[in-house]
Amino acid sequence: MCAHFSLHHTPDLARALKEIKDMKSSHLLIAEYDFIDPPTSARELVNHFKQTVSGQMELADFIHQAGGDVAQGHHNCWRFHLKYGFEHYVEAVQGVGGTIIIITLPQTRFSIEKRKFLIEVEL
Repeated sequence: MCAHFSLHHTPDLARALKEIKDMKSSHLLIAEYDFIDPPTSARELVNHFKQTVSGQMELADFIHQAGGDVAQGHHNCWRFHLKYGFEHYVEAVQGVGGTIIIITLPQTRFSIEKRKFLIEVEL
């Protein structure tokens, strides 16, 4: 199973991983960004999101939820993406008895891309 930049949308990461495990999945690949460590600014996150169609759509959703207030929508998006970082995913995997097989961190000079990670898990 693959969780491609999606688990950060779950309100309860540990519960989501337990449900994935309960589906009898034997392997899981988690791809996410860590906007917590090192801390990212709201401006950096918003600029990153503006570069892709999916990011623009997500910003638009937050702006809509803020009643059309762009600044508040951007702030809410930034706060939302500070919910889980790399360590939260590692703890959640270990919490459901998963074994981390490989952790891949990017080897790139681009600051936002340095925040990506992949965790291969055996459940």
